[in-house]
Amino acid sequence: MRTKKAMLLGVILLLMFLLGACAAPAPTAPETVVFADENLEAAIKDALGKPAGEAITPAEMAGLKELTLPVVWDITDLSGIEYCTNLTWLKVGGNVISDLSPLAPLTNLTSLILQMNEIISDISPLASLTSLTELHIVDNQVSDISPLASLSNLTWLNLWGNEISDVSPLASLTNLTWVMLQSNQISDLSPLASLTSLTSLNLQSNQISDLSPLASLTSLVELNLQSNQVSDLSPLASLTNLARLNLYDNQVSDLSPLAYLTKLSRLYLMGNQISDISPLVENSGLSEGDTVWLENNNLDLSEGSEDLENIRQLEARGVVVHY
Repeated sequence: MRTKKAMLLGVILLLMFLLGACAAPAPTAPETVVFADENLEAAIKDALGKPAGEAITPAEMAGLKELTLPVVWDITDLSGIEYCTNLTWLKVGGNVISDLSPLAPLTNLTSLILQMNEIISDISPLASLTSLTELHIVDNQVSDISPLASLSNLTWLNLWGNEISDVSPLASLTNLTWVMLQSNQISDLSPLASLTSLTSLNLQSNQISDLSPLASLTSLVELNLQSNQVSDLSPLASLTNLARLNLYDNQVSDLSPLAYLTKLSRLYLMGNQISDISPLVENSGLSEGDTVWLENNNLDLSEGSEDLENIRQLEARGVVVHY
């Protein structure tokens, strides 16, 4: 009997030992934050007002709400910034950063500006930042924007100066009101047709010829199509809220769809193939204080010509015409 009790006690003690050995210790935050990039550490200390020799704690990092990392810091590695868990606004400009993975835990961010870092191409770590309402990724090497499809709270998006050709991940971002896509490689605008809350859209310096997907964007107030291959303006006839329209450096000859855009106040038509501006005279909204640019077209500006007469009619209504 005693032998059985002893054996049972031994089994119990063995189980207790094994359970204790297998239990993982509770994770603890480090006492101080270690940075891979001493320039980032210096920038954080500057933001916190800490002297150079003092260490930075996770609690101090968590206290930061806004942070700017300008070119002066010459930062190459963001490791350590993941402890800034309460950041709502972050600007990283003019540094040499390629790896954005330290930003993935910063889920309280509402504004993120990544401009002129030049070598950013992979933005997949941003997919978790679903609180973002404003995102700028400017002058980098981004081609795949699929990680942005999950950022449904975005209202402002600036992707100027990248290598983007496919904008289909933007189709679901229906809260967008302001989008800049200039200086990319975009030709197909069909994914933008669903973005009916847009009031400002910049598509300058792409490869666009077909504007038909824009016909549904009737809230647009500002549209920039400079330096594309546009010739047919008929899809713009429905955009009756447009106040500023830039068509400089395209292949436009027929202005008749613009006769319906009576809220226009700034109209850039330089560098096209226009020979008839009578649709602008027909546009009853063009009046005092509005401006039209017509330089470098196929207009007959000789005295007594129809084009010159139309220009004078516009000027008589108070329109400033550059020709």
